[in-house]
Amino acid sequence: MYAARPRVQVDLPLILTASQLEEQHKLSFWDALVVEAARRAGATRLATEDLKGGRLIGGVRIENPFL
Repeated sequence: MYAARPRVQVDLPLILTASQLEEQHKLSFWDALVVEAARRAGATRLATEDLKGGRLIGGVRIENPFL
């Protein structure tokens, strides 16, 4: 089941883009890395309780599944 899902390679461009998102959107680096990895994998929505729901970051809509 998980093997069929898209995988994202952590590489220098991913890290640099995440660093830009971190600065632009006032995110922690790790949250920015998750958002950018989701975008690279083709996601348009990201379910997380760690970020404010309703935000659009890098083309990915953040959703809090507990609200």
